[in-house]
Amino acid sequence: MFANDAPYATTHALMRDFAKHSIDLALLHHPNLLGIRERKRLKPPYKDGGIRKWGKSEDRNKGQYGAGSAPLHMDFENYTLGRLVLNRRNYDAKHAGYQEVLANIYWRIYDLGYSLETFGKLDQAIAGRYWREDANSGRIDRYGKKYSWIAFYELYGFRQDKGLLKS
Repeated sequence: MFANDAPYATTHALMRDFAKHSIDLALLHHPNLLGIRERKRLKPPYKDGGIRKWGKSEDRNKGQYGAGSAPLHMDFENYTLGRLVLNRRNYDAKHAGYQEVLANIYWRIYDLGYSLETFGKLDQAIAGRYWREDANSGRIDRYGKKYSWIAFYELYGFRQDKGLLKS
């Protein structure tokens, strides 16, 4: 994941942190496992790996969503995505940095394969049920939400590497 031209390199912050900390633990027990150059590549910020050129897309289905079928819901758009933008007030949808982040997120969820045609009715059904009948089985998340979280953590890692986030 961290080697030059690694086939599974990613900017996904959670995956990257998990892998880095797993390697750090291995190094505690086997300090000669990696050379100096390999160890340097484990230290953020990362300069390569994963998506380094983010595309942009508009919401392809704006105005077409039914209850629960939108991939991004208001709180996720405002508060979660808003954390990826410096100097933005909540609910400031006109902020240029926020508009770029939103366009990046839509581009990535579509790139991953999300479509309203495929997941809209499923997401509506999931959102309508909210909780499963069996209280011990937990909550079911919408597909749009899952795609959005993947895109968020990938963009988070990229923006972290670029120094575009608060410390």
